[in-house]
Amino acid sequence: MIFSLKSIKSNKVVSWLVLLISSITCLITVFSLYILTKSASAISESSTQEIDFLYKINIVIVIVLSLTIFYLLFNTYKRYKQGIFGTKLMVKLAIFFSIVGIIPGSIVYTVSYKFVSTSLDAWFDTKKIDEGIDAGIELGTKFLDGLLQESTNLTVLLAKTYKDNSLEQLKEQIQFLNRSIPSKNYSLINLKGEVLYNSSENITLDMIDKVKNIGIYSNREVDDFSGNYKMRVIVPIGEINNPICYLQMVEQLPKEWADRVNKIEIGNRQHQVNKIGRNEFTNFYITTLTISLGFAICLSIVMAFWLGNQIIQPLLILEQNTKAVASGDLRPKEHIHTRDELGIVLQGFNHMIKQLSESRLTEQRNKNRLEVILTTMSSGVILLDNQQKLIRYNQSAQEILNITLDRFLQKTLSHDSLKDLLKNSNYNFRQQPNWKFEYEYLKPNNTISYLLITGNVIKNLDETQLLLVIDDLTQILSAQRITAWGEVAKRLAHEIKNPLTPIQLSAERIQMRLSSKLDKESQNLLQKSTNTIINQVNALKKLVDEFRHYSRLPHAVLEPISLNDLIQDIVHLYKSSNNIYWKLELNDIPNILVDIGQIRQVLHNLIQNAQDAMENTNKPKIEITTNLSQKGVHLIVADSGSGFDSNIIDKVFEPYITTKKTGTGLGMAIVKKVISENHAQISINNRIDNNNNDCIMGAEVHIWFRSI
Repeated sequence: MIFSLKSIKSNKVVSWLVLLISSITCLITVFSLYILTKSASAISESSTQEIDFLYKINIVIVIVLSLTIFYLLFNTYKRYKQGIFGTKLMVKLAIFFSIVGIIPGSIVYTVSYKFVSTSLDAWFDTKKIDEGIDAGIELGTKFLDGLLQESTNLTVLLAKTYKDNSLEQLKEQIQFLNRSIPSKNYSLINLKGEVLYNSSENITLDMIDKVKNIGIYSNREVDDFSGNYKMRVIVPIGEINNPICYLQMVEQLPKEWADRVNKIEIGNRQHQVNKIGRNEFTNFYITTLTISLGFAICLSIVMAFWLGNQIIQPLLILEQNTKAVASGDLRPKEHIHTRDELGIVLQGFNHMIKQLSESRLTEQRNKNRLEVILTTMSSGVILLDNQQKLIRYNQSAQEILNITLDRFLQKTLSHDSLKDLLKNSNYNFRQQPNWKFEYEYLKPNNTISYLLITGNVIKNLDETQLLLVIDDLTQILSAQRITAWGEVAKRLAHEIKNPLTPIQLSAERIQMRLSSKLDKESQNLLQKSTNTIINQVNALKKLVDEFRHYSRLPHAVLEPISLNDLIQDIVHLYKSSNNIYWKLELNDIPNILVDIGQIRQVLHNLIQNAQDAMENTNKPKIEITTNLSQKGVHLIVADSGSGFDSNIIDKVFEPYITTKKTGTGLGMAIVKKVISENHAQISINNRIDNNNNDCIMGAEVHIWFRSI
């Protein structure tokens, strides 16, 4: 399965974008269908264009939804091919929701289609409606025609009555008629169609022509201003071919009659339109139903995909978080804030991750604490499995064994210097779970260290491991020997010094008393013998003084001094007395807190030893370097002599260890003791040629002082 947090977020964006498009199209479609259904009750020529426009809008929306569905199907197929987690479940949910939407919609559509197609003819069975409308129209027409006929007869009768009257008499009669019959308006019209008396009604030449042709004008008209019906009658007064003038009668019908007539006419026209557009009605309803069904199906499919995607979102996040945890990533994960069961599962999963993260953090802290402990331990620690493969070690183990252990990690610890040590450890490992033994270890540089090996067997569920703790006893044993030699030196100095002075005085007295009494040869013998006694006594005195100085070193009085200035003062004393090449590299360092007298003695001793070591060197050279290191102020005194033998380099600070023929072996022991009294550290090693590890180029002494 392939899935990432980025793809989850992109799917969310696509999902909400699809939902937005669907919502907009849904609103537009619902509004359009509402307008269509509203317009369905009154289809007219004026609304046909609007309905066509709405049809087009709905078709475009269905096409947009279809394209959206195609995109969703393509995207789903792409996800399926990529093996994205949750795709199969989303397809199942989409199919389920689609079926839930499609089946009920199809049933409703089928029933509605049958209902519209079979029932519409029954709705449009207009025979009785036609008969009723025709009867009403006929009745209204006869009634109006009767009124018009009565008005016409009355007007014709009046015209015949007034045929012999003069124009003035006619005006008086017209005035009388208007007062007598208020519902009717009588007026006189000349032969040209002009009003002679009492008329506000417009008259046209067509009306006059009709009177001239047929002798009478009688008709129902619609008032231009009020819209009401009125009856107009025009008849000639006098002979038809040679009338005096024309008598016009205009009668306004009641407004209620006009409204009822209008309603009858409008209803009749609408009925005729509906009667003619019966097929159009059927097609309209079926088309609207089809568009609605298509819209419902498309929307249900889109919503099915959207709902399916929304449901699997928590599962996708849960799957992604599970993979992250499996790969070791315990950082806080994305959480969907929902109140359903999936949200509870995600919340529980994230709580579990938090607990695992806290446990790992605690474990890491304990591991770091253990690393600090192992790093700062002076004892070496080595962890082996039951096949003697190295699992773990600390830096002290490398320093004590003088072996690079990194190359043996997860490998068998097979080093020549460790064969006997591992053999003894393996033997004890099989005999008992815990043990200790002392071991004389020969380092790769052929120096010997005295080690204390402590072994512990660690039993886990599936394996057994061996923990070796290595303590270097070399310095401890050396310190013990130095302490013992200090006690011996103290007693020897006390016991030997007392008889030395009498022996020396006795030898000098013998020489003085007997020298004049002996012959020449005997005098020489006596002189040589007493001188030997006196010289040996002086040598013993010197030895006793060194013993006393070693055993009773004065307490150091610490004070701040400049080490560089002290070195320059001492080296100045030696430069003019020999042919040694001096190289001073004195860097900028802080002052140190030491006993200046004791450190002066140490420098004299080191320089003297360096000179003695270079007696047979062609190009004697002494290098003195000072710098600042992590341990403090670092002093290095190096020479180009023969160096130290490998069998004594580790014992050089012990009493009576010397390479000089005339040395007492206490010089470096005193230096070690002085350095310790001044709270400093000292070490010594041979200078090795970088091109030839077997070539010793001299010795160098390292001293680290505490800075202020």
